Amino acid sequence: MQETINVLDMGTDKENPKAHGEDVPDNLRKGLGRSLADYVEDTHNILAERGPKYGSPSGLGAIWAEGDDAGITVGKDSLMRVMRGVSADDQSYSLLYDSHRHYAMQELAEAPETSGEGHESWKNPASNAGAVLGAMNSIGTDVIYDERDGKIGEINDTARYAYHVAGAPVTAIPLVGDSAQRMIDAATYEWSKDVTSTAEAKSKEQNTDNYTSGVNGTYAIIDQWAESRGIDIKDTENRSADPDWDAWQAMRREAKQSYTASRSDAAAYLDWD
Repeated sequence: MQETINVLDMGTDKENPKAHGEDVPDNLRKGLGRSLADYVEDTHNILAERGPKYGSPSGLGAIWAEGDDAGITVGKDSLMRVMRGVSADDQSYSLLYDSHRHYAMQELAEAPETSGEGHESWKNPASNAGAVLGAMNSIGTDVIYDERDGKIGEINDTARYAYHVAGAPVTAIPLVGDSAQRMIDAATYEWSKDVTSTAEAKSKEQNTDNYTSGVNGTYAIIDQWAESRGIDIKDTENRSADPDWDAWQAMRREAKQSYTASRSDAAAYLDWD
């Protein structure tokens, strides 16, 4: 996978890698999409810039290996461009998107019972979720923006069948446990709304640093997790009685910041004008 991403992104023209990574051949998209979904742990950590093991965002020259475990270390820019190329196939994009939503919820499900000093134990997985879903929304936005007419409808339609796309149900991902699966099922937010709202904002806003559309799906994941932990997110009047209420708010703020930063990365990596 490391070499596949490198070859697809760089091609033979090392002076202009962006001309290659985003142009994955049609006959490779579905197979590569399924393969990338199998690498969701590695790709999630690269998109969230969880180095140094993964070398993100710049990447490393070789895979990392620890005993029997190993993982890819491609640059965030190369990964996003290849994922963009794969995502020209709507079903493959849906599979990748839902894989990362599920993995984000799994990370939250594994968070400690208490938020820790400065709420760091809870803010970290929230930050990862924001960064990764910001990247995924940006990839979908780029597909819509490049192809325009009819693409929004196609992505909306594909999202409705997200659990069984490309012949590989997201529920089969072994890294996602039952508790995370139940929470993601309860967080019924339609992620295609985030993608299309980001695309619409991009079409209206020439300066890509000035909008933060599409973060609602990330909030939906965090909110569902908070409710599963017994946090009454609707009780704004009595929030002082629940020390975790402020931690939940801190998670949302952290996720939004990471989402915005990742969307800004996409502007450079995907060569938004």
